Amino acid sequence: MVTISAMALGGTVLSWGSRGMTGKAARADVSPLALTEWTTCRVDYAPDADTGGAYYGLAAACNGGSYRASTFCRSGWHRTDAEAAGPTTKDYSAVSNRCWSTSDGRNAWRWAAGGYTYRCSDGKMKVCASGGCTTYNTVCRYRV
Repeated sequence: MVTISAMALGGTVLSWGSRGMTGKAARADVSPLALTEWTTCRVDYAPDADTGGAYYGLAAACNGGSYRASTFCRSGWHRTDAEAAGPTTKDYSAVSNRCWSTSDGRNAWRWAAGGYTYRCSDGKMKVCASGGCTTYNTVCRYRV
C-alpha cells in the first residue's frame, strides 16, 4: 500500500511539472485574445529603436508604429486595456492586419537583436483629453 501511495504521489508531482511547462510554452505563442505570431512574414526592413520602456537604448528589435516600448505589453502581447490619468485616458488595443492585407488572427513576429529574441506585437493607443482624441500605431516589445 505504501508503494502504491508513493507512486501515485510521484505521478501527481510529475504532472504538475509538465503542466507548468506546457502552460508557459502555450502562453508564449498565443495571446490572451487568441492571436498568434507570423512565421512567414517577409522581414526586409530595418528595426526601429524603442521610444521608451525596459529596452530603451538597447539594440533595436521592432519596426513601425509611432511608439515602440515594453510599456505597451501585458502578458507578453500588446495591451488591450485602458487607463486614466486625470483628464487624459488611454485605450490600448491589439491589431492583427499589419503583415498581410486582411486580418488573419496574427498579431506579432519574432526578432533577434543584441543576443536576445523578442516578440513585436502590433496595436493602437487612443489618447483622449479635453481637446479630443488621437490614435497612434504602437508596438509592444517583449523578450521571449
